[in-house]
Amino acid sequence: MSNKNGCYVNIDGDVLGYVYHGAKGDMSNLREKLDLYLEGYKGYGVSDLLFTVFCQNSIVPSKTVDWLYDNYDKTEEDGKPVNYKGETHVRACYMAYNEMKDPIGYMIEESKKAGFNTWLSYRMNDCHWSHAETAPGRADQLYYHAKYNNGFIGDHVAGRYFGECFDYTSEHIRRVMLEYIKETVYRYHPYGIELDFLREPFCFDYEKTPDACRIMTEFISDIKKMLAEYARIYERAPVKILARVVPHIEDNRIFGLDTEEWIKRGLVDVIVPSSRWNSTDSDMPISDWVALAEGTNVEISAGLEFYLWLPIKVNDETVRGLASQYFDSGAERIYLYNYYREAVALPDMTEWSKAHPDFRLSNENGDDTDDAHIWNTEKLAAIDFDKTKIWAACENPEAARNGARRYVLTYLENCLVPRGGKYFDPLPIKVEGTAQFKKLTGKLLGEEALLYLGVKQGVKAPRVTVDGNEATLLGATDDAYFANPETDGSIPERFNGLDYYAYKPTVDEEDYRKLTFEGDASIEYLEFKVNA
Repeated sequence: MSNKNGCYVNIDGDVLGYVYHGAKGDMSNLREKLDLYLEGYKGYGVSDLLFTVFCQNSIVPSKTVDWLYDNYDKTEEDGKPVNYKGETHVRACYMAYNEMKDPIGYMIEESKKAGFNTWLSYRMNDCHWSHAETAPGRADQLYYHAKYNNGFIGDHVAGRYFGECFDYTSEHIRRVMLEYIKETVYRYHPYGIELDFLREPFCFDYEKTPDACRIMTEFISDIKKMLAEYARIYERAPVKILARVVPHIEDNRIFGLDTEEWIKRGLVDVIVPSSRWNSTDSDMPISDWVALAEGTNVEISAGLEFYLWLPIKVNDETVRGLASQYFDSGAERIYLYNYYREAVALPDMTEWSKAHPDFRLSNENGDDTDDAHIWNTEKLAAIDFDKTKIWAACENPEAARNGARRYVLTYLENCLVPRGGKYFDPLPIKVEGTAQFKKLTGKLLGEEALLYLGVKQGVKAPRVTVDGNEATLLGATDDAYFANPETDGSIPERFNGLDYYAYKPTVDEEDYRKLTFEGDASIEYLEFKVNA
């Protein structure tokens, strides 16, 4: 069980764009707006904030790579005419840095003062706008150098979207990335840095690069040495290194990410096996990672995404299920990716408002409001919802169990699986006489649990045994998460037109529920639910 309190939450590189939207394009009094933005993280179980400073170019001023701000006045890129003034994140960056010297730096410093562990996060191989002729987020020192020097891994590795990921066999790519990390660490003095390999893990043409693991390990070793020199110069505690990686140890090794060697050599302080974008993986082998790190000081924490299953978002019940099962598997903490604040309701800001009587936000109609807890309700993206209950649910194991929990069977996004890796997409479960399955839930012994199954219509509900005990069929239900979703958005097509049944199981003390199905059915949906 974890003995640490507080979850990790990343803050996206587009954060100034979200502030811009929330303030309806008014970036005056920016300091107060940023204070209000940061205020919304306080008191809900968040201990660590990870500020994304690098995506495909720098979000903050840089002498090493191109800065997003400079794209506002850019008129030509790679010999082609461009105009990025209408791009919200470019415009917001330009306006914010004209209003304040360094608004991102201000947020970093204020988050430190507020008691957060503050990290700098680097996307190690982001490939948004892949194959587009021009794009507002590229750094010439990386992208165009790679384009004209055979520096991309190529479409044949993982498909066209990932084809323009950088090939880390390039000494130039590694040198520029190291120099950029050094530049920003020396400027912002973070608690730690994040090497985000979930954007993206394709750092090599891995089938043609037998020494990929050695190259990446030595690159991380160079980062570690740079941080040690920084700590010596400034007489500070060592800057921690967090690596966000794909869920399976052996899959990381195929990609060229030898996490076992990183742990053995003490190159990283935290490893976060994580989901990515489309789905929050309900079966990450966290216990394997914990065993790998046993006897070391390396923390293993579990990474969750904001989609439960595209396009359905998580809510506090599904996050409690995921967090509690991974805590039971040995995760020390939970990392929440894409759960940063954007157009969401803030907590009651009455006292803050009294201290700032002249400050106004705009409501969804663009009107001034005295209701200072309203940040903005404009729909910006699927991640536009209040996350405070979710942060609180991930503070520690006790918080994760404090309320109803849903353990929905999901899948592993296939782009996280290299050729020869472990793909997990178990649905549908075909029952033709008898079928067996194991579902990770963590400890449920002594709690009142229900099992929900969704099967093709017109088929008799299968007989079910859970942990060696026959489960009692209770009948049809509309309580299953995808039958009656708690979040807005359309139900994924595969979960429409199903008959949903509820069962009362009896469980043993293990982390996995062992299920046996008897009958003739196609099980398209599976969920355990524990009511508070």
